[in-house]
Amino acid sequence: MVVCDKCGRKAVYNRRYSGQKLCEKCFIRMFEARTWKTFRSYEPLGQRVGVALSGGKDSLVALHLAHRYLPPSTELVVISIDEGIEGYRPTTLDEAKKHTEELGLEHVVKTFKEVYGVTLDEIVKVSSRCSGDKDPKAFSPCTYCGVLRRHLLNRSAHELGLDSLITGHTLDDETETILMNYLRGDLGHLMRGSPHPPKKPGFVPRVKPLREAPQKEVTLYALLTSLHPAYVECPYAHLAVRNQYRELLYNLESWDPGVRYSMLRAYDQIVKALRAYYPSPPLNRCHSCGEPTLHTLCRACTLLEKLHLGSQGAEA
Repeated sequence: MVVCDKCGRKAVYNRRYSGQKLCEKCFIRMFEARTWKTFRSYEPLGQRVGVALSGGKDSLVALHLAHRYLPPSTELVVISIDEGIEGYRPTTLDEAKKHTEELGLEHVVKTFKEVYGVTLDEIVKVSSRCSGDKDPKAFSPCTYCGVLRRHLLNRSAHELGLDSLITGHTLDDETETILMNYLRGDLGHLMRGSPHPPKKPGFVPRVKPLREAPQKEVTLYALLTSLHPAYVECPYAHLAVRNQYRELLYNLESWDPGVRYSMLRAYDQIVKALRAYYPSPPLNRCHSCGEPTLHTLCRACTLLEKLHLGSQGAEA
């Protein structure tokens, strides 16, 4: 029997990057200790704090840890986004509703349909017609979904008077994004992804308590603490460009355990140096929706304009 390096009980997890074998109790304790340390690095979070909850395991873990970690005086408000993905989002929203009710928290659900006048499923159909290509791979629904979801989260956080917004981004998510932006030469996005970017008018600060937690460990923690929801995969997930970067990093981690941590540490140091040479340019207000942007139109409104949809809900 493989035993825990900490206490001698039966091990349930081999943490290859640290060389440790951990039992259930020690794994949970170490996972929570690291998450709480990450939480503290973001303090102060403010009096009214939001949690972006999709209903998936990552955001559920972030929600429950925030509920346990943050002082009782903190007002937690849960925000869920319904993109309008048939056969997928209703299931995860049910999971989100169940957990927020159990915790007795305010739960706000915003939909693409009510704000933008169109669902993601409808966007995919319109995009296929606009491109003149029936092959769904000619268009990435994930681009529209990601941009519009972030736009709506920030806008909703402002409307709700939130001081900060907690998300369930993991170590895998962070390093995939770093690698994508680096290989694309996207310096702007590379600098904006750091854990503590300078405060900018119009942007609600993000808090990422799972930023240093590998996806595998978040999944195991969710299973061991009965937070793991029924698995439902987004029907558009296989089209994401991010998949290629995820596979590359997975292979690198298999060959060199801990490489993702090395990448994250190096990135955090590099961003500090970059800010000294590339100060953030002043922001404008989007002429259509009023959200902060470097251009005349924000990215969300630009994408909707390309589909001849306009920003139908931007001024609602």
